[in-house]
Amino acid sequence: MAVEVGLLLLTQASSLGKNSLDRLLRATAPLVGRRLYVAVSDSIIASASQDGALFFDLAACVYAGAHRICRHLDVRFLLDNIKHADSGAKQMQMRCVDRVFLDRAAKEGEHLPTTKTKPTVLDAGVDSSSQHVPFSPAFTQMAKTPRPADYGGVVLGGTFDRLHNGHKILLSSAALISRSQFTCGVTEGDMLKNKVLHLLIEPIETRIAAVADFVSDVSSSVRCSVVPITDPFGPSIVDTNLDCIVASQETARGADKVNVRRKENGLNELDIFIVDLVNDPEEDLESADEEKKAGSSKMRKQLLGTLLKAPIKNPNIPSRPYVIGLSGGIACGKTNICKTLARLGADVIDCDRLGHEVYLPGTEAYREIVAFFGDDVIDAAHGHVINRRVLGPKVFSNPSNLAKLNDIVWPRIAQLAQRRIDNTQAKVVVMDAAVLLEAGWEAMVHEVWVPVIPESEAIRRIVARNNLTEQEAKQRIASQMGDRERLKHANVVFCSLWDYAVTEAQVKKAWSSLMQRLH
Repeated sequence: MAVEVGLLLLTQASSLGKNSLDRLLRATAPLVGRRLYVAVSDSIIASASQDGALFFDLAACVYAGAHRICRHLDVRFLLDNIKHADSGAKQMQMRCVDRVFLDRAAKEGEHLPTTKTKPTVLDAGVDSSSQHVPFSPAFTQMAKTPRPADYGGVVLGGTFDRLHNGHKILLSSAALISRSQFTCGVTEGDMLKNKVLHLLIEPIETRIAAVADFVSDVSSSVRCSVVPITDPFGPSIVDTNLDCIVASQETARGADKVNVRRKENGLNELDIFIVDLVNDPEEDLESADEEKKAGSSKMRKQLLGTLLKAPIKNPNIPSRPYVIGLSGGIACGKTNICKTLARLGADVIDCDRLGHEVYLPGTEAYREIVAFFGDDVIDAAHGHVINRRVLGPKVFSNPSNLAKLNDIVWPRIAQLAQRRIDNTQAKVVVMDAAVLLEAGWEAMVHEVWVPVIPESEAIRRIVARNNLTEQEAKQRIASQMGDRERLKHANVVFCSLWDYAVTEAQVKKAWSSLMQRLH
């Protein structure tokens, strides 16, 4: 039976090799449910080479292995005894660990953390001849590889969205080379706008808390000052107490720019410690993306089509048919999503088409629209229908006119939609409505699915599809609820930024999850 929190204690030099570490992680992963601490015994640290690169490589190897083998676990490599001799046992004892896992049988009298269960000796086939293999040549690129606690002032920065193994390597490296503290800048504001699926980035408070928690957990002797930053540099170009900056291969050029700015400000240049991040062996969500590193953008893509927030049961509507409200802005890709859902078996109600029925001559809504907006909205040459090309500019450029039109049309569309829902034979109904939330129709559905798209892409699509100017496209978008507000209500999110096959895969994932929940 799996325990919630485990501790893998490495007591043999042969366990530090990449192959041995992988075997030990693979043996431990099924036995732990949530968090796995990894530590090296004080005796191994004492006998290991004092080459600083060994310790950075070891941390990196642990997280690289965790990324390949057990991504379902929150793996954390403990650092205290690397920085301060004989502190490992004390640090391990402070952890609330359910079970200790050993790479060999414990020796008589050997001190181990106290747990409710006896230590588990792993039969992982550790190769006694296994040698430590450097994780990456990146560590040797510095003129001087730092030793633990080399620097008094260390800085690094990033988005730190959904803390992953790549982040853990960066933060662990910064903690190792810092004597007692380091600064971590976490980006916010306009700096996030160009990030992939930036609307799914966690709140700044959540990201700052995750960084602070991780550092304090893996190294009780180092304090991390986590600060929000709204520009690429933050405190790195003004803090006189800094002497080293930690960067990844991808952000090394940014570190060089920091030194240029520091020189301009009359400050010392920083040593640049380059850390290589972990490769991702899985193919990315979109085939054209060759991103192989563990990254937050990839994790956000993997959220698409998954249940982000459990639906709240609505006692005012029947449990069957199960109604999905699909709400997204103009040009977000709802049409193709609906086609896929229809092929999967959903009864799709096109509320825009129902809106056309509401506009038909002779209806109550038709008479109210003409009375309010004038006879010029009537297309006499085509059966006296409402001419939307005439009506559109009147409402999209005037908020009060738009509100009046909505008051006329929305209640009638809701009535027609409800009639369809009541009469369907389908197990699942999809209510396709761009204005689902604005109109209050979420009260008619069991959960809300939201497709999002960057505004720049939406503008491009509107201009190409509707033959409108860029300014007119922006007006259309501005007249609707923004994606950020929609996401507050979303149970499932899609994005049609990539090939249609990618969107289809997201929809199929969401449908499969829904079928499991309705089973």
